[in-house]
Amino acid sequence: MGLAKRQMFLSHESFGLLARIQQAVEQARRNPRQRQLRLLAYYRMAVTRLAETALDAIQVEVDGHPVTSTAALVTVANVETYRGFLSLTPAASPVDGLLDVCVIPGTTKTGVLAQLIKLMLALPGCRDEVGLYRGRHIRVSVNRRKPEDVRVLGGVLPVLAPAGSLERLKVRQAAAEAEAVVVTPAPQEQAGLVRATRSTSTPSPIHTTCLSRLRRLKASPACAPNPSAAKAAAFAPSSAPRLPGMKKVAKRTAEPSVSITTAVASDAGT
Repeated sequence: MGLAKRQMFLSHESFGLLARIQQAVEQARRNPRQRQLRLLAYYRMAVTRLAETALDAIQVEVDGHPVTSTAALVTVANVETYRGFLSLTPAASPVDGLLDVCVIPGTTKTGVLAQLIKLMLALPGCRDEVGLYRGRHIRVSVNRRKPEDVRVLGGVLPVLAPAGSLERLKVRQAAAEAEAVVVTPAPQEQAGLVRATRSTSTPSPIHTTCLSRLRRLKASPACAPNPSAAKAAAFAPSSAPRLPGMKKVAKRTAEPSVSITTAVASDAGT
């Protein structure tokens, strides 16, 4: 289930030329019910709209990443759009929680019509110029108007699938992705987290130099003891009284230490 223009949709939401074609056919008084006649009505309306109106300039963002600013046709779907007739999102799935986006670039009117015909006939290389993207939050702006947000509404509608249909869907989806590359941009918050992690974990050149020097020191054998003289012991000020006429000179006595042997005088003078 998706949400666009404050309305929920089940299959897809289109923008630009395709949206106008679909709206015109569905609002016609004689809307054909048979599949073949309905498809013919879509093609007739496509030729009419291309001749009467100029191409749109559509800007698209997928999860905060701009993917195009000059598209002529954009479709956001969670199923394969117009399967068997005009497959714009061949790898879309209603159970993956993501939306597939088809972007047809705006070249010329003839070029857009030729691209739609190649997709309809599934000609070799028909998707070389078509962009396919996948994400949760899609933002679309047509002719620099106010952007419209399209996002996934997860868990709103349960999906009842016949036995084996999900397995066949996965097989069909894998085959479609093998023929057409579907780009899935990382959400901005995840991309920012990855950039921050990389910036903090990568050492600077000076850090690398210090680390290599430390490793060399650890790997080298222990150095010989320094032959320099030992430091003199510190003495605390003497507390003996100073006689009259003597200069004021600070006397120091040895401070007790565990490393100093104390001599004790005996009564015999030894």
